Amino acid sequence: MSLADWSRALDPGEQVERCKDDAALAAAAGRGVVLASLSGDVHRALGAPHPDRATSAVTIDLIECRVDGQKYRSAAHVVARRPGRSGWWRGPIVLVMVSGHLGRLEPAPRAHPGDGLLDVIEVSGSMGLRQRWMARRRARTGSHLPHPEIATTRARDLRRSFDEPLLVLVDGAPVGITRHLDVAVVPAAYEHAV
Repeated sequence: MSLADWSRALDPGEQVERCKDDAALAAAAGRGVVLASLSGDVHRALGAPHPDRATSAVTIDLIECRVDGQKYRSAAHVVARRPGRSGWWRGPIVLVMVSGHLGRLEPAPRAHPGDGLLDVIEVSGSMGLRQRWMARRRARTGSHLPHPEIATTRARDLRRSFDEPLLVLVDGAPVGITRHLDVAVVPAAYEHAV
């Protein structure tokens, strides 16, 4: 999908609200103004546009997440993994993304922030440490897929139950530990300047 297929020209003098990161984008979405992120994974997925040079606005999706009855909104990704420092290296991992990027990694190279779909990456709990390390290294360029212990799907919503409690992070911030995760896409939730 080219930029012309999902963008519109900004009107002269149109207000653009700056947001420092993905969490600020999620908090500001729905205010009726065009947003511009200054950093974060959505910013990176859009090619790191500078707000002062923006000439267009693109429509971007959000993720709505429920963890133990609490509702959260995410601009980039929701991650469920084991708690603690070893959470990335052992046990199941579920990544739900609209941006495709997670810090320096690109775990969902086909993700599009405005296509109305979630990109879901599920790492098997039985995946070994060596395979995880190799997949993480290759995820810097998005070349870790396909992999027999990493499942990928695209969906509008997702419900998962886990055998063990997993830590849930919304745009990188921990929000709780749960055995159940419910997420859904909020299509065309806001406009982002590019």
